[in-house]
Amino acid sequence: MADQQALSNAITLLTQTTTDMTNQMGQPANTSNQAAVGDATNSTGEQVPQGQGNLPDDDGFFIEDPDVTLSDDFIKVRQELSEMKSKFHQATSSPPEIDRVIEETRRTPFTSRISNLRIKDSRKVKLPTYDGKGDPKNHLAAFQIAAGRIDLEPDEEDAGYCKLFSENLSGSALLWFTQLEPESIDSFKELSSAFLKQYSMFMEKATSDADLWNLTQGQNEPLRKYIAKFKEVIAKIPGVSHAAALSALRNGLWHESRFREEIIVNRLSTIQDALFRATNWMEAEEEKFSLAKKHRPAKLVAGNPTKKFEPKDQKRFGVNPATNAVGKPSPNKGRYNSPNTWIRDESAYCDIHRVNGHSTKDCSVLKKHLTELWAAGELANFNIEEFVESYHKEKEDSEASNPPEKKHKPNGPGTPNTPKKRIDVIMGGSKLCRDSIRSIKRHKKSAAIQTAVGFQSSEQTPSISFDNSDTQGLTGPHDDALVITLDVVNFEVTKCLIDTGSSVDLIFLSTLQRMGISKADIIGPPAPLVAFTSDTSMSLGNIKLPVLAAGVPKIVGFIVFDRPTAYNIILGTPWIYQMKAIPSTYHQCVKFPTPAGVRTIRGDQETSRSCYLMGHRLKLK
Repeated sequence: MADQQALSNAITLLTQTTTDMTNQMGQPANTSNQAAVGDATNSTGEQVPQGQGNLPDDDGFFIEDPDVTLSDDFIKVRQELSEMKSKFHQATSSPPEIDRVIEETRRTPFTSRISNLRIKDSRKVKLPTYDGKGDPKNHLAAFQIAAGRIDLEPDEEDAGYCKLFSENLSGSALLWFTQLEPESIDSFKELSSAFLKQYSMFMEKATSDADLWNLTQGQNEPLRKYIAKFKEVIAKIPGVSHAAALSALRNGLWHESRFREEIIVNRLSTIQDALFRATNWMEAEEEKFSLAKKHRPAKLVAGNPTKKFEPKDQKRFGVNPATNAVGKPSPNKGRYNSPNTWIRDESAYCDIHRVNGHSTKDCSVLKKHLTELWAAGELANFNIEEFVESYHKEKEDSEASNPPEKKHKPNGPGTPNTPKKRIDVIMGGSKLCRDSIRSIKRHKKSAAIQTAVGFQSSEQTPSISFDNSDTQGLTGPHDDALVITLDVVNFEVTKCLIDTGSSVDLIFLSTLQRMGISKADIIGPPAPLVAFTSDTSMSLGNIKLPVLAAGVPKIVGFIVFDRPTAYNIILGTPWIYQMKAIPSTYHQCVKFPTPAGVRTIRGDQETSRSCYLMGHRLKLK
């Protein structure tokens, strides 16, 4: 608007100049434009009717005598005046919206102290920009750090920050800045306050210790993913203590995580140490997953259910009684009707079973053996030819030493109902050899050598004997198992079965929980336990506990098992050997030597029979 006023004043001045020049030439100018609205007067003062006398011109003056010649300067001024009047008309007749927009773009909320400041070249420093998105607090901090590298005088720093900050706004943020009230910002503090207030809705919520405790690892969530989340949160918490961070990390880990055991067992003191060790566990977890995927058996394809192959409920290495040799239903033997999704491929041959119908690589016996080797860490030493050869040799030896007996009807009259699966003999987890065919063979060979050479202990032990006095007070005749009471971790634990057929010492998870021992205290990898029926179950790991037997203390390494049972503890051959004990179910006692002589722990027939009853009830469930 000011420019338009200046232009109007200039045109008025030029018009006056032109009038003066005309008067000097003796020709008065009539700029009243009366001829356009009524009668005019001539030079003598006489009235001239409309349409007669002087002729009006576009520029507001006329020349009565056409013979008068104007100078070149006058004509030039007259042309310039006409051009300026035309431009003034175009400017004043433009849409008012454009004027408003132009006016808004030139507005500034800064006071003259800030607006008049001229900053030296600051292009060498790259300043962050803000477009109305993102955390304003982070942008403000980043701007002040970057602007601190610009060379400003102390008295110019505050105003300089204001100008630099506004120059690096874009988008909706720049529009917000131009709409601030004029003369409303006189310091960088005022500008920062207005900026944070405007975009406070984009500020991120402050992170606290509670966010760490809310982190949890899913059952199938990789350790690497959980640790990444933990690092992201803890990095936003200033001054968190090592104890609090370690507790939160341990709390969020999956309860069966091996890394959780690492934190507990090694009593880590700093969170940095824990996160460093987590890297090793991540690599181990990923390698284990990769190997499991690599050795994963091929998927089975659903086929005709009439083509059955070795149902698990039938004899392990026999022929399916419901089918003949080519997989067709046998006449008069069609009672077995269990669904089966295996496809019998007559072109495939199994070297292990020596039958057609499936390949060696798809054999369930081979897969089971590979699983056991992987759990024992001996998969790299596996040789399939040696395995097939040893498998057939052991099978032939077993058939030679155990000739087939006459089959009886399983549920005939007078025959008690027996469970399909019962772990009467527990094998696996031996401390003297690993759970692999090769290790067990070496262990067997060493026993044969020592038998041939003759093994004799140099330790002098007193002789242990049993007589009729040991049977006093017993209810007979009986076939009761030997069940005793022991002191374990200062707890009096009853229902401890002595089983000479078990190669491991077992303690059940429910027993540990009643003793106040956490599952997190279980260490060591899970190991397979094999029954005499070849059924395999995985343990939870190992735990060492102090056991006091008749005043004799021993540290016993137990295998932890999680399954409903009638007993609290099963003491196998490791504990019997460690105690040099001689158990006798007939005399219902176990005897072992001590420096003070032979000690005796007597069994409890009543407890033994109650355990038998409880075990029978568990079978019926």
